[in-house]
Amino acid sequence: MHENKDQTALRMGALTKIAGVSDQTVRHYERMGLIHSLGRTQGGFRLFHPNAIERIQFIRAAQNLGFSLESIKLLLKDKRQDEQACKVARELMEDHLRELDQQIQDLLARRAILKELAESCLRCLGPCHLEPELNTLSEQASLLLRQVDPP
Repeated sequence: MHENKDQTALRMGALTKIAGVSDQTVRHYERMGLIHSLGRTQGGFRLFHPNAIERIQFIRAAQNLGFSLESIKLLLKDKRQDEQACKVARELMEDHLRELDQQIQDLLARRAILKELAESCLRCLGPCHLEPELNTLSEQASLLLRQVDPP
């Protein structure tokens, strides 16, 4: 049975090459419970099921969308394709959308401040007064951000 497992499974090196990740990434995902090894060869090499490639690709795609590994773990936790699994996934995505919306608002506020600073630098005819202007704008930004995201 051990020989059959070796023939269908991927060694760590093959998995990392195909999936485009490092050994450390695979070990980290394994420690977090995101992927699982099938065991080891007689020589001590970790073995993974070929579906680990798709799982790693899913993890990477979800990370690129900004999901944390803990959220990804929740998305992967329930393999059932029933209403409850979809509900959990939908709630995670809705939470993430709210976080992204807040980040966009924060970035727009910062952009407005930087734009005002850049415009003030264009009007500058003498010594640079960036520091006092930056302090003033920083205080304004703090007030603005508190209005957008009250404590």
